Amino acid sequence: MANKQYTDSNRRRAFRARPDDFDPVDVNLRWYKGSGQGRMIDISTSGVGVSVAPAIAQALRDLNVLAVSFHLPGNDVMLKMPGNIHYDRLEGDGVRFGISFDWDNTRGYYRKESAIAKYVAHQQLTAHRMQDMPTPGQGSQETAH
Repeated sequence: MANKQYTDSNRRRAFRARPDDFDPVDVNLRWYKGSGQGRMIDISTSGVGVSVAPAIAQALRDLNVLAVSFHLPGNDVMLKMPGNIHYDRLEGDGVRFGISFDWDNTRGYYRKESAIAKYVAHQQLTAHRMQDMPTPGQGSQETAH
């Protein structure tokens, strides 16, 4: 796909949470000569996966650094931070970009990282609870003896 190499190609070390289908998260992307928007695929305290339209992907392919900003559900604060592009690949109707957060160059990083950690933990707990729920037709039906 891209003919440049990204740093630390797609190394995942943190739990990644997916936004709920009914509560999608738009991600604003800004770079030296432009801006665009994508949809969050997943997020962790180390980075974010973003799906973008092919036209935006074309503009991003020659970049390493950009700025990302988004609102997480349940948090009114716009989270803004620099990021580093690690990979891109075709996925569905768009192109997925893996972007790591550059915490060393983020003002107020602790508040932002904490907000992301809280969201990720909430999504992880919700996913775990959904796994434990019986599917329709299952459950605690008593059988006659």
